[in-house]
Amino acid sequence: MVISFIYWPSQRVVFFCEMIGEIGEKTMETQFTFKIKDPLGLHLRPAKDMAQVFLDKAVEVHLTFETQKVNAKSPLSLLTLAAPCESVMTLDISGIDQQEALHSFCEKFQDWMEPVS
Repeated sequence: MVISFIYWPSQRVVFFCEMIGEIGEKTMETQFTFKIKDPLGLHLRPAKDMAQVFLDKAVEVHLTFETQKVNAKSPLSLLTLAAPCESVMTLDISGIDQQEALHSFCEKFQDWMEPVS
């Protein structure tokens, strides 16, 4: 297990991201849990932007809300979650660019969501 530290600029805090698996294995996975702050929840614009963050990265990404798990590279799949404001979601990222993908996601969405510890 590897713990990654990420600085959250808008809240001036550092949070932890748990990486599951062995370094160098294809099974390495990063999990990041967050809560939606946007009053409209997960709507079209953040779904499109989220998919774009991950499309050019060599990663496999899934977003889980309650019992539903969808491909986070597909805006339509993300919209099927119908996640309202204050929803707690988990992002599962695996692949070569997983750290870069997580950092890009956090930078892009820092005002839209907040990490859950």
